[in-house]
Amino acid sequence: MTKPSDTLERLRARSIEAGRFVLPLDPIWADKVQAASNALRQLEAYGDREDPEFHRRLAEAKSELEELTANIEGETLTFKFRRLSRAAYDAVVSRNPATPAHIARAKEENGPRVTAPWNPDTFPIDLLNTVLIEPKMSVEELTEMLNGSDNPDEEPMLSKGEAESILAAAMNTALSVPPTLPKALGLP
Repeated sequence: MTKPSDTLERLRARSIEAGRFVLPLDPIWADKVQAASNALRQLEAYGDREDPEFHRRLAEAKSELEELTANIEGETLTFKFRRLSRAAYDAVVSRNPATPAHIARAKEENGPRVTAPWNPDTFPIDLLNTVLIEPKMSVEELTEMLNGSDNPDEEPMLSKGEAESILAAAMNTALSVPPTLPKALGLP
């Protein structure tokens, strides 16, 4: 039988890195990885867990994404994330409260029982700033990466899907939960 002190020591010894997201810089590979990632997220979020084929399809989708990620040709950028304690996560949420306008929009889009858990304009950047281990980025760099430049003539650094995937990976790692949170992030 494991003693409580052994359990705590084993938990303390875990790697600080709890999750990662690999962004292919080649647009063809980026599209392939994005499609596989979206398929997996859809299955995890909306798949019928009672269906006997669900777990097989889930394993296949995970395997396909892992294989694509492992065999990416060309340059990539890997984002490494840490998990958060309940108190640390609550601190991020409390620093980014939803405004009355955000709450009203959430109710309008999702029904009267739904509320906005945080400010979707500030929470994603604060969350990434809190959980991102690598690459080291300033708040200004994170903001520009996710939101793009103020110059409308410049191409965005990330597509909407890439930005959403990075945020979903960060949130999933921070909370150590399955990636079923796009709606909670205010994402389609």
